[in-house]
Amino acid sequence: MLNILKYGEIMSLDISVIKTDSNATKLCLLGSIDNDTFNNLKSKLDEVIAAATGAIVVDMAEVEMVTSAGIGVLTAALKLAQRKNVEFAMVNLQPQVKKVFEIMRLMPILNVFESQLELDDYLKRIQRRIQEDGGFTSI
Repeated sequence: MLNILKYGEIMSLDISVIKTDSNATKLCLLGSIDNDTFNNLKSKLDEVIAAATGAIVVDMAEVEMVTSAGIGVLTAALKLAQRKNVEFAMVNLQPQVKKVFEIMRLMPILNVFESQLELDDYLKRIQRRIQEDGGFTSI
């Protein structure tokens, strides 16, 4: 799908929250994370992280664009999740969005996965480690 923005056009961001069977909360985003939408995402992430007992996964498959405001929200959410000892990951980044994270040199810091399968494998390893060791340490 090709979207052409006109100057000054306001994009929206739809956020769906889904609890998964693996004790994770998945946020599915649709639209753009920019100066007009980042506060809504921040509020939802703060709410989800506060209630989280497992992992938080942000599905970026339908995110068309991210600005510095969006980057700030996502990195702040990662730090908040880490303080709560909650795993935070992003999956399915569009090439143009992934490039922004690469340019900002955030790819090694954020847990970014190419696919849901890759993410699920990672989460399984974490859960096995918790069962075996009785504690949580990032892999």
